Amino acid sequence: MAVIPIEQTNSPAEYPLHATKRFHNSSIRFLDGTEQRFRARHQPSMIWQLQYRNQNPGEMAAWMPFLDGALGSQSVFDFIDPVGMTVHSGSRMAANDVEVEQVGVHRADIAIAIRNEGS
Repeated sequence: MAVIPIEQTNSPAEYPLHATKRFHNSSIRFLDGTEQRFRARHQPSMIWQLQYRNQNPGEMAAWMPFLDGALGSQSVFDFIDPVGMTVHSGSRMAANDVEVEQVGVHRADIAIAIRNEGS
């Protein structure tokens, strides 16, 4: 199972990081026009947008196996929320959720979006 590499600073994320929580609700409209709303899933879906700047060649070497193993709709991994330090099993990344940009001779920036669908 893929694991996000921890940087040389021993930090799971760099700031700014953005986390979005989405709740899934459904509603039923009755013949008399009233509605009943309820949760469609017990857990909310989470999306984390993380950026890692100025990664050196050693850090990039640690990122490549993770990105190779984590990309794709069938690949899942455990993600530790850097804010609450809770483990979210079944997290995923799609190919369009990753952006790697070379910013210098031996430096690169990585931007990823990690998704965890609520159950």
